[in-house]
Amino acid sequence: MTLNLMLESLVCTVVLGVSTRLGLGEARALAERQSAALLEARTALAVAQAHVETAGSLVNPVASVSYGPDDPRFAAGLDVALPYFGQRQRQAQAARAQVSSSRAELERQRAMLGASVRRTYSGVLAAGALTSLAREAASRGREVARMAKAKFEAGSAPELEVEQADLAARRLEQLAEDRAVDVQGASLALATELGLVDGAEVEPSGALEAFPVIPPREALLSRAGAHPDVVVQERRRDAAMARVGAERAAVIPTPTVGVTLERLAGSAPAEHPFWGVRGSLSVDLPLLSWNVGAIHEAQAEAEGARAAGEALRLRQRRAILGALGRVESGLRRTRLYREQLVPAAERVEKLAKVAYSVGRAPLVSVLQAEADVTATRVESVTAARDAQTALAELEDATGAML
Repeated sequence: MTLNLMLESLVCTVVLGVSTRLGLGEARALAERQSAALLEARTALAVAQAHVETAGSLVNPVASVSYGPDDPRFAAGLDVALPYFGQRQRQAQAARAQVSSSRAELERQRAMLGASVRRTYSGVLAAGALTSLAREAASRGREVARMAKAKFEAGSAPELEVEQADLAARRLEQLAEDRAVDVQGASLALATELGLVDGAEVEPSGALEAFPVIPPREALLSRAGAHPDVVVQERRRDAAMARVGAERAAVIPTPTVGVTLERLAGSAPAEHPFWGVRGSLSVDLPLLSWNVGAIHEAQAEAEGARAAGEALRLRQRRAILGALGRVESGLRRTRLYREQLVPAAERVEKLAKVAYSVGRAPLVSVLQAEADVTATRVESVTAARDAQTALAELEDATGAML
């Protein structure tokens, strides 16, 4: 982990030690800074960017020195390869294409993380809402148990009803304890996804029924072609085609220019030795290999990426339509429970308690009404959680956060 990311992680840990309440946007921002998957993608991008410098660099010259009894007794030379026939340009182009591919993969990981955080975040909210409902149900159960005991003491109810009400109340209290354990597990899962240290807990500050504005269908479908998965395939195709050019340029003969300084003996016996300079030019001949295998391999990879991109476009359109349908259904169910079914169940519960208190209804009707209102509220929470899950699926399908 880089020093900056370590410092950000430490700051976030200190802040969360004071307040663990995070909105969805804050949770996503924290995950983006500390996610291991994004860190890996950023590292791959940095490596690809560094490779651009390597691809464009020149080969170091080769220096040589020789000495011996034969003429020339001393020689010093310098050979320099001159890859100026497209080799360096094509290699640099292939390296830049790989940078674009790595950057597209980073954006893909970022989009996937955003949708995943929504799922986990709404899971914590749903677990907290279910725990609150269980505690409220336990409180109402204790109230009914007191009502049954008061009627028994007044002689207007049998002891059986006291035992039934007490049993129902104790079962609801145990359910509330079980729900509290679920909240701890969901909070731990969210903290892990956000990259927090062990033992840190996160409390979402948002609302389970806080839904974003859904763009029109055509606007969502238009994002299919720009989905990160599609862009990744397009960049892979570009990178493969750039490698084709680099492999073809690699077989172009690269001239190597050399210059040698020699200490030569005179041709006549009385002639003094003198210094001479010799120039040379050599090229590698592509007689045994034309990089055909590597070229065909890169071409096949490019074609595969192109086909995969076309298939992904069609698949993302279907995924968008399916997720949008589930979102719309989830929102309708959430409104139905919130506006109609939950209020109706609460009215039935209130009437059942009143009827039981005046002796117009048996205890079983109160217990049934209590169970119905709790079940209806749980179903309301489940509907909102399902809508949030569908929103995460829509974000997955469009590759954009809503």
